[in-house]
Amino acid sequence: MPCQTNSNLKCCFDESFMCLSTLERHANCIIFNHNLNRTCQHNIHCENAGECIQDDPMCPSYTTCNCNACFFGDRCQFYANGISLTLDDILRYELRPNLAFSYQPLSVKFSAALTIILFFIGLIGSILSFLVFHRKSSRRVGCGTYLLASSITSLFT
Repeated sequence: MPCQTNSNLKCCFDESFMCLSTLERHANCIIFNHNLNRTCQHNIHCENAGECIQDDPMCPSYTTCNCNACFFGDRCQFYANGISLTLDDILRYELRPNLAFSYQPLSVKFSAALTIILFFIGLIGSILSFLVFHRKSSRRVGCGTYLLASSITSLFT
């Protein structure tokens, strides 16, 4: 078997079998039909022209997507082009969708706490600047009206 002679090989296949190698280089082989069509009949599961693949053509119990370049996610719903660093990109693989917030990883809790703290700091800053610039004496200077409008805008955004 190629899996037993080549320690770097994790998977091998031929006309009839597909074999996965364990850490001890023992081959676990299954009969594999290369001609079987696993493509979904109706591609309603995958987004952005991803290829839908299912385990059984008549009664599928598992469906996955083979995404095009620059798309990823369970349903090819995310787009990655260029270098970006949004909170969604950072935490995408950390979020556990079916767990309560108390059971989420520490990185998710920390990011949520930091976001809430920054939100309240911005809210307090906007309120304080509105309180300063709503007085007529503060608006006598040329930029006073602009700063009042800016504080109102930042309060609502």
